Amino acid sequence: MQSLITFFTFLFTLLSFLSTANAAVIRAASSSSPIPSSSSSPTSTSSAAATAAGTTTLSSSPTASTKPIFHAKARVVSPTPAIRAQFDITGYTDGRGTYIKMEGFEGLSSANGPYAYHVHTNPVSADGNCTSTMGHLDPLSVTDVVVCDPASPEYCEEGDLSGKHGKVNGTADGSVNAFGFTDEFLRFFPEELSILGRSIVIHDRNKTRIACGNITSLLDGTADETGQPTHAASSYTTHYGSSTKANATTQALPGSVARPALSLKQALYVNLTMVQSTVTMNNTQTVVDVPTLVQINGTIPFNTTA
Repeated sequence: MQSLITFFTFLFTLLSFLSTANAAVIRAASSSSPIPSSSSSPTSTSSAAATAAGTTTLSSSPTASTKPIFHAKARVVSPTPAIRAQFDITGYTDGRGTYIKMEGFEGLSSANGPYAYHVHTNPVSADGNCTSTMGHLDPLSVTDVVVCDPASPEYCEEGDLSGKHGKVNGTADGSVNAFGFTDEFLRFFPEELSILGRSIVIHDRNKTRIACGNITSLLDGTADETGQPTHAASSYTTHYGSSTKANATTQALPGSVARPALSLKQALYVNLTMVQSTVTMNNTQTVVDVPTLVQINGTIPFNTTA
């Protein structure tokens, strides 16, 4: 009988111990940091694609969480041959570059490629003549004599998009897949550097202007709220003529004395000013005025929700 009592006493003590230990484990688990769910999405990092002249540059479009600040587009057309392309342009105010998406290509046969494309200073005239667009947008007077090096885009013409990001090769049937890229130097403001009120021109392999179209935006009244062109003059870019502030002496210099452009990350607000520089020309030192960008304090000159 005594043995049976001893056995039940031992069993009761053992069960009490196990119950106490289990409660302690539960309390410890509830006070610790929760384990991340296995369904949590890892942070993704996209690598920058190498850029080479003469090839199409591919780039990821802005993520869905990115809030666009500025919008513009250009419908580039040519009646003969029937060439079509659309440029959708998005700008930001947080230091990111301007994003350009190109799509809707028609008529770009590989036989006439590769094709260059540039922002030109003037809009297309009413008769659609692409020569009316004048020269490339080049506020720093780089000039198209200097071949753009994609590795040093700060020394390229602002409007030389294909020089910085690659030409379009074309295809047998003339269609080209949509693609896009980010340009760190393409600006919506100030006026002298702005793409607003200007145009985009496509050139064939012989540099002939084969298609062109105006850059339109609600920002400057050249597009309505649906994005359709209003055929009105730009209310923001109103001064045309020369694509640069440089004088004739600067434009005649061999090579380039151009100052590097400031990227949007370096300075959102800039002013274009002239800085005197002494250069050697024909074994003679000459003082020339060189267009230079300087950072300033500024404000956005138009409605950022457009």
